[in-house]
Order: sequence, then C-alpha cells, then structure tokens
Amino acid sequence: MSTILDVAALAGVSVATVSRVINGSGAVSENTVKKVTDAIEALSYNPNSAARNLKAKKAGLIIVILPSISNTFHTKVVRGMEDFGRSAGYNVLLCTTGGDKSRETTYLDMVKSRQADGVIFLSSTLTADELNTFGKNYPAVLACENKNDAEVVYVGVNDFNAAYDMTT
Repeated sequence: MSTILDVAALAGVSVATVSRVINGSGAVSENTVKKVTDAIEALSYNPNSAARNLKAKKAGLIIVILPSISNTFHTKVVRGMEDFGRSAGYNVLLCTTGGDKSRETTYLDMVKSRQADGVIFLSSTLTADELNTFGKNYPAVLACENKNDAEVVYVGVNDFNAAYDMTT
C-alpha cells in the first residue's frame, strides 16, 4: 500500500505539495499537478481517510442503530436519512443490534473514538440515563421511538394528530 511519502518521492516534490494537489488548495503549477497525479495513478495511491478525518475533525459518517432491517417503516425512514445525509456530505452506516446491548455499545464506541460523527437511534437498548450521559458528550438523536425521560433530541410522529387525520 502506497503512502503520501511514496507519491512525493516518485513525483519529486514535497509531501506538502502532494497534499495541496490532493486537497485542491494552494498554488501549484499545472506541471507539478500532472507529476503528482501521474504518481498517484502509478502507485494506485488512496489518501488515508483516518488521517484526513483527524485533521478535518469530521468523519463524514452517521451511525443509524435499529434492531433489524425487517420493519418496512424503518426501511423508508433510513432511506430518507441516507438521501439527506449524502446531500449534506455524510454517509450513513446502518447498524442492526438484534436488541443486543453489547452490539449497540460497540457502535457507540465508534462515535466515541471519532470514527463516526454521531448516532441516530431508531430503537435503543439504553436506559434514559445512559442516553442522557451519551447525549451530553456526543451528537445523538432518538427517532421514531421516544424514551420519555431521555433528554436527547427526539424526532417522531405525533400519534394523536396522525390518528385524528386518519379517522377524519
């Protein structure tokens, strides 16, 4: 696997110049851009996204936690999340837990370690207190299923108005 150092050596430029070419920032001559892009292609170089995320302080990833993908309502909700997320520069990682708290905790660790920028819970095994603790430190949203004592952002359906609209 090639590194940015390999690209710089092959192109005969500094690592900073390779970085400027990759990020499209700073003044770099067309000749140098060509040397760097040729070196990138020759080495099949792919920038290290973890390093880029650390510098940008953004992973570009939102985790959506749900018990399973069998619920067609959840499927439609997730599709909307993915469409909107992508338009805002985020990818959505769908994580099913099967109701297993340890699996949910593993996904939350991804947010804590900055591999993901936040989490949307369509369902959660966490208690309201656990959600509150997590939500005070990391971006978290409850969607569809509310835990009344949780103090994190909640997005859902107004069941009363929906039932009223349906019956009228």
